[in-house]
Amino acid sequence: MRWKVKFWLRRDKSRNYDQKERYDELADNRLKLLRQIIELGYTLEPRKDLFYRKVCDLVGIAELKRHPVVDFEAYRKFHGQLPLSKSDLDFYCLLEAGFSRRELAVVYGHANSISIYVKKHRIMSKLNAASGEGSNTTGE
Repeated sequence: MRWKVKFWLRRDKSRNYDQKERYDELADNRLKLLRQIIELGYTLEPRKDLFYRKVCDLVGIAELKRHPVVDFEAYRKFHGQLPLSKSDLDFYCLLEAGFSRRELAVVYGHANSISIYVKKHRIMSKLNAASGEGSNTTGE
């Protein structure tokens, strides 16, 4: 199922010329986020605990959806076609963008990455079941 999604996205991007504007917006959002983190680092240098909390707020899922740094919209087109909820689809999008379990734990405000592993496993199970691929739930 994963390769079908990637193929469709690649094909859709080649036909949709306004995607360049979307990618420019994503790049701008990434640069703004980086600048905010750098500013926080400078301002809160003596308060490392407060810096960590502020960075976690900046990169939380609610903030990433408000000012996306990955293309959530491309995956939302699949909402009716894939057996995933909107939040699962957002999680899958971040996985496909290359976010690690540790990074996803910070984005979703989890204390450890074990719960992220469980969520990934459940999502991959749903996708594998929908595509008829059996019990391969590793996501690899």
